Amino acid sequence: MAMAISASLSENYAGVFAATVSSSSSHSSSNSSSSSSSSSSLSSSAAVSSVSSSHSVALPSSTRASGGGGGGGELTGRSTTALIKRLSSPAEHVALLFKALEMAQKTLLITSYDVSHDALLSMNFYAQLRRALSRGVKVYIYYNDGKGADKEALKTLRKMDNVLCDEAFTHSKFLCVDSRWVSIGSYNWLSFHSEARTDERTEGTIVCYQRDLNKELIEDIWNHLRFYRNLQFDNRRALRHFDFDEKNHSTVSYDLTTRSELEYIPTLEQHCAFFQEILMKTKRKLVICSPFLSMQQCLEDIRRKDLYRLSQRGVKVYFVTSSQSRDYQALEEYLHKIHSENIYLIDHINFHLKTLIIDDEVIAEGSFNWLSATRNEESDFHNHEATLIVRGEAAIEPIANFYQSEIGQKTINIAEQKVSSRIPSIKS
Repeated sequence: MAMAISASLSENYAGVFAATVSSSSSHSSSNSSSSSSSSSSLSSSAAVSSVSSSHSVALPSSTRASGGGGGGGELTGRSTTALIKRLSSPAEHVALLFKALEMAQKTLLITSYDVSHDALLSMNFYAQLRRALSRGVKVYIYYNDGKGADKEALKTLRKMDNVLCDEAFTHSKFLCVDSRWVSIGSYNWLSFHSEARTDERTEGTIVCYQRDLNKELIEDIWNHLRFYRNLQFDNRRALRHFDFDEKNHSTVSYDLTTRSELEYIPTLEQHCAFFQEILMKTKRKLVICSPFLSMQQCLEDIRRKDLYRLSQRGVKVYFVTSSQSRDYQALEEYLHKIHSENIYLIDHINFHLKTLIIDDEVIAEGSFNWLSATRNEESDFHNHEATLIVRGEAAIEPIANFYQSEIGQKTINIAEQKVSSRIPSIKS
């Protein structure tokens, strides 16, 4: 389906939107909320080359899936977990960004909440970008319309041929390289650079390397970027077209293997539905990481009766957030009144990841702040968000990566030692 787009978009940009690709990657729809596989793929047959960086990122070699032409099935001669990797440090993210600029052959998509000229200068981004452009790579950059980009960054980027840099209703953090890989998480690729700052905060990003799957996944990503761009410009015809397509109202589950699945959720409705699902279905353990906190938004999704039922089932619930939030004490009091020894409130500073871990079998990483994001689609703070959910054996390594981090170790220690951060039981 080629969707009508705003007249303000460039002809080149519209061409990417209108392009279609046929893919044999299998996927199934579950009745949740909205996603789609429509138009516009970023494809490539580039050869892998090395990058000189003090923090290298090892990329999996090319994979081949068996099982009748689908993107799933048993993998030939390699570990299934190699299809999915998790990044946590700023250095790892910068290294992956450099890899993207070096390896891209046709198209590179980057979304970042904001764009900082100083950060781009400090990590030598412009020089790396020019080298990619010299190979004929087309680069699409989007940043949040409210946050913006500084004038020097925009001036520099918009002077370059084959770079489209524009604002959008987005809070997502994408790094999509042809169909080589898709990265979705919490890291702002064009504004946060550890060497340009005094802090080293913890991030969370999932990288998917399965090419057959990525072709359809990138189509879904472009489809919802288009939707929010059309929303931005009040393109009602395109919005109606999107709404009438039933595929845009179901969550798509991609088969990584016969024992692993990947889900992409880009809308507020989907994020809320997923959060309610895990509150209902978690059996043993739930970890909720959110660097920002708003009790007004928490009360929309986290009802005491739901937490009480989780506790009664023996589920241990870990809320990881920062005491620097003005609502931290209010959340502490709210949880205290549930009278449960299975609920923990963990104070951690200097982190930006938005991670969910369910029963140590499912991990979700993305841009959605689970304890502070607006739940109102009419709000000025409602933006395009993006979360990847990994289920099954492919989630094992990313979950282990989380627990190896400082924030993960703190969660383990609190669980094992029963330290004072637990919300105590109140004797009535």
